[in-house]
Amino acid sequence: MASCHGSGKLVRGIPTFPGKLPHFAEHFGVRDLALASHTPGSGDHGESGMDEDLDQMTRDDLIREVRKLRQGIRQHRDSSGHALCWHHPALWGLLPEKTDPLPVVPEWPEFIRGCVQYRQSLDTQAASAPRTGEPYDR
Repeated sequence: MASCHGSGKLVRGIPTFPGKLPHFAEHFGVRDLALASHTPGSGDHGESGMDEDLDQMTRDDLIREVRKLRQGIRQHRDSSGHALCWHHPALWGLLPEKTDPLPVVPEWPEFIRGCVQYRQSLDTQAASAPRTGEPYDR
């Protein structure tokens, strides 16, 4: 199989990350990247039947769905500054299942420790990104 920047294999064109999680997955607590090897309708991703609606969609429906999801991902990707640190229910609101799970919120000391670690990781992962001293004002 083709490699993906030396990090693993491409499964149906999607990179897999054997033995390690990409930073975004660690940051958001994603532990199962089974989507990379998921076959629609197989139920192997822990939620039986969750994606069966895809099997019934026409090509045009699927294209509309992909465009909607891409727009949501781009909006999240293009967030910057203090917006990087917010809860983003609009992103997972693009999924067809309508749930509004409450996140597990760390106690303040652990939460701040995670924020500091995330910001430190940007020094490595986005070392050339511009920095700002803009104060937080929401």
